Amino acid sequence: MLKDHFDNTYSHVKGQHNTIMYLKKVTEENEMTRLQAERQAQEFQQQMAELQEENKRREQQIEEEKRAQQEREQRHAAEVEQLKRDIEEAKNDEEMQKLRKEIEAKNEEAERQREETERAKQERDQQMKKLTEKIGKRSEERRVGKECRSRW
Repeated sequence: MLKDHFDNTYSHVKGQHNTIMYLKKVTEENEMTRLQAERQAQEFQQQMAELQEENKRREQQIEEEKRAQQEREQRHAAEVEQLKRDIEEAKNDEEMQKLRKEIEAKNEEAERQREETERAKQERDQQMKKLTEKIGKRSEERRVGKECRSRW
């Protein structure tokens, strides 16, 4: 009878020990997951701050380019107006032809500059899109990680 009682007590204590060891393991895994999630959150916040800073810098760059383009267009318009006045004052056909060619060259230059500005803007937009897609993927990984932790 005493031996049965001892065996039952031993089995019970061994079961409790196994349960405690399992809980300890789960607690350690949860702590590791929490620490990993905190590191990912810090990385994510750092990336977001970097993206915001980059976005701010690009917006300033775009504004500077817009101002420069406006200045170029104003100079171009003034040059064209001056050339038009010169044409009106020109006495012979040879001078008029030269002035017309200058106007055409100025118009072509202005168009080329507009195209360059548009290409640069498209390149910046593509880079920004790639960066935001990267952040979106990280957010999905974070969401899945949260779901996995909630199942514990």
